[in-house]
Amino acid sequence: MTNSVFCIQKNELKYRQIHRKAQALTDTPKRESIYQPTQEGVLFPVLPKFDNPADERLHRKQRLVGACRAFALEGFDYGFAGHLTVRDP
Repeated sequence: MTNSVFCIQKNELKYRQIHRKAQALTDTPKRESIYQPTQEGVLFPVLPKFDNPADERLHRKQRLVGACRAFALEGFDYGFAGHLTVRDP
């Protein structure tokens, strides 16, 4: 077998492997995000469902406070360096 034939076969094999992986990623039926893991048993955070806007607002405020504290710990607390935005339901 010549080198060119070997390279073509090797590239074809690599293409098939990549295509199978891509196909497996797109076949996942309940995927909500491209960052959601495809492995079994790996937890992915989901957004909670709320009965009323007040509960959702409280949840978002709590997460915003946590994010502000994390930014402050890293020194992102001056001017626009620590700017965070949350949408009010």
